Amino acid sequence: MRFRIPVSLALVAVTLLATTASAGATTRSTQRRLTSIWFSTPTDGYGAVIRSTTSATSNSATCTDFIGRTTDGGHHFSDFSTIRTWNCTNVEDATTLIFDGVGDGFFYGPNLYETHNNGATWTHVATPGQIVTIAPAGRSVWMIKAMCTPKDLAGDLLCPLRMLQSLDGGRTWPVTRILPGHSYVRADSINPSALGQTLLARLGAQRAMYSIEPFIAGSIRSGRIPTWVTSDAGRSWIRHDIVCAIPAMTDMLAVTPSGTVIAACAGEASAGSQEKSVVRSTNEGLTWTTMSQCPPRLSSCRGPLIIGYLGALAAPSDSLVVESGLRSGLNVSHDGGHSWSSTYGTTWNNGDGVTSLQFFNSQRGVGMASSSNLIVDTVDGATRWTTFRAGVG
Repeated sequence: MRFRIPVSLALVAVTLLATTASAGATTRSTQRRLTSIWFSTPTDGYGAVIRSTTSATSNSATCTDFIGRTTDGGHHFSDFSTIRTWNCTNVEDATTLIFDGVGDGFFYGPNLYETHNNGATWTHVATPGQIVTIAPAGRSVWMIKAMCTPKDLAGDLLCPLRMLQSLDGGRTWPVTRILPGHSYVRADSINPSALGQTLLARLGAQRAMYSIEPFIAGSIRSGRIPTWVTSDAGRSWIRHDIVCAIPAMTDMLAVTPSGTVIAACAGEASAGSQEKSVVRSTNEGLTWTTMSQCPPRLSSCRGPLIIGYLGALAAPSDSLVVESGLRSGLNVSHDGGHSWSSTYGTTWNNGDGVTSLQFFNSQRGVGMASSSNLIVDTVDGATRWTTFRAGVG
């Protein structure tokens, strides 16, 4: 799924939706933060929310995870389903929300909660290992798990990866596949993410691309992301590395409706900047064309792609590509990734940013800046964006 840095629990306190209530001599403060969204249409969708309640006397905080629904494009989330309650000092056990579009939903990372009735109820699914990514293509759902031992987790060591497959929307997971190459992930990459890495991109019911961090394969300076393609649901794999044109540390993938694969590659993050390139393939990774790139020296880079960190990528058509992330604006290309312009928000230049993007067609899309509960949407192909604060109370 991605190269990750743990999200500080301090983000819970950033939320501007705070209420206080008095009970005797004890004052409790409650904050709510939207952590993930998924939409089935431009108006209808779901949101994962953390509510933290802090006691002024004990200075302890209790967190509760909820899944809510929206019918107005994210202006309000209601009908909350409680997922679990936990001590806020512990690491979140699920952060990413995704549905298959036919009633099955998954709230995961590193644990797993499922719904099979459009979010009305959720069930914790006990499974060995830690969930790294889930990628639906209709009722065909593929899951990648990290099989970390307690020693691996304590020492931030490498954990082996396995892929499970479901043909019934996640009700059962009967198929296990062996992934190709250096199928490992760093233990610290399983935590919530602020920087982007696509581990698995579905190209269809039987086809997919699987990438790993160059660090794992020992090829961090090669300018290539180790990548494999399957056309038979993971029974066999062919290596088609992403050729990034820069010394890449991570990448994100987006697939257009025509099947063109867009890859945004990123180098080492430093002081609010990260060199990036955008490449594309029309033959499932067999060959790659460089659309835009930053020279290896950061001081030589120009344009919006150098600003901020890679955290989200969408390609709703062969011509429209949108990239964003922490400390970044919404970077938009209308010529397939050759040239870029940036739409900057007023609230995410100082560390926040849009780290989730979803498009419904070539005109309508939505994104989220989670630490400030902001939703962004566009109705004109990312030329203009509307920003508003989601109601999660």
